Amino acid sequence: MRGLLVALIAAAMGVVAAAAIPAVPQALRGAVGLSTPWAFTAASAPAAPKAGAPGQGGAEEGKIAMTAEQVMAAGIQVAPVGGGVLVSHVAVPGVLTANQDRLARVTARVGGRVAEVRKGLGEQVIKDDVLVVIESREIADAKGEYLAATRTAGLAMTMLAREERLWKQRISAEQDVLQSRVSAEEARIRVDLARQKLYALGLSDDEVAGLPRQPVAALRRLEVRAPIAGQVTARAAVLGAAVGAHAELFTVADLSTLWVEMAIPPRDLPMIRPGQGVIVNGEGDAKGEGRIVF
Repeated sequence: MRGLLVALIAAAMGVVAAAAIPAVPQALRGAVGLSTPWAFTAASAPAAPKAGAPGQGGAEEGKIAMTAEQVMAAGIQVAPVGGGVLVSHVAVPGVLTANQDRLARVTARVGGRVAEVRKGLGEQVIKDDVLVVIESREIADAKGEYLAATRTAGLAMTMLAREERLWKQRISAEQDVLQSRVSAEEARIRVDLARQKLYALGLSDDEVAGLPRQPVAALRRLEVRAPIAGQVTARAAVLGAAVGAHAELFTVADLSTLWVEMAIPPRDLPMIRPGQGVIVNGEGDAKGEGRIVF
């Protein structure tokens, strides 16, 4: 065992020596059991330079070498350090809707039956265009009340003029004149009330003024008109159908401007303010600009 231990130590010493003194004769190398003259050639050779080390043709540590073409392609620009404003862009989904400030829902002022439908879905209309005609007993009663009040007022004014003439001729008493004036004023009030009722049902000044010249059959008809100019975006009126008071018949929208209802994530809400500009991208080349209103 002692002889083996000495041989191992000697062999180890020979390895160290061979690495430190390469000029040891080959015979001595063989005596210590070295079969390969240069067992540690890689360890004893000088270390290879690291990539990117100074003076070796590479970039310094922590830097990336780029060509001018790469810098231009990446859009990198060099500028002096200074103050500025950071701009954030948020892309969110949105839904196009009609501008609620330019939207009109046309309803029936009275219950009745649809006699005519003059406009269809998608048609362009201008303000006061007739959309639908409704026949109603209620509208006939209102028109008849107005015509009766007008004729009563006319007779009352005639009686007043007659009593005033007779009073001036000392034929009738002053009390008769005063009574005629009261009757004429009451008749005028009834005319005004009947006229306001027709306005509430949707008749215009021209329609009310033309009632005395209308045929009797037309007294039961009510023309429902467009309150704004735009496009018919919804139609519920059907020829011959019965409709109730305040039933929605048409929807007219001015589509020259639209609203976009956007879904903003809670994390982006602090960046949103009324008045900010928004770019809207639709399908294909559809594109528009707007501002946040609410």
